[in-house]
Amino acid sequence: MDFKCNKSFCSDYMLLKPEEAGLIDVFRILFSDDIGKRKFIDCPEGKRPEPFKRRLLIFVSILVQKLLLAVEKPMAWFGSLVEQWLNLLSSNGSLSSLILNFVRGKVVYPDKTTMSFKSIIGHVDNRRELDDKINEETKDTMLHFL
Repeated sequence: MDFKCNKSFCSDYMLLKPEEAGLIDVFRILFSDDIGKRKFIDCPEGKRPEPFKRRLLIFVSILVQKLLLAVEKPMAWFGSLVEQWLNLLSSNGSLSSLILNFVRGKVVYPDKTTMSFKSIIGHVDNRRELDDKINEETKDTMLHFL
């Protein structure tokens, strides 16, 4: 992730770049109070030494960000797989219809470009139209329920 940041708005900032951090570098944060020397931390020159609690928070933050970066692709793949499976089931009617269509060689494969292809939220909420009773006058009363 390459980004430019205009740091003139603040004199005390810290930008973490977890994609540039190695695992050993992350652990070194815990033992060195001069975190400004780390290549994956961008902070102003001459920054005061950080106490251990703050370094621990930075350590955990970077580890969580690295974990999220590591599972980004598998989670996206898994989400697409689940979405495709739900659309395959709905295109063929049900699991039993899908098996029967598979045996017959008449499986209907969903196409992501069509209007009938639904997201996971579309499978959870099957409404096609919103409630026509909701208008500008009832909007304020609906907010009171929240």
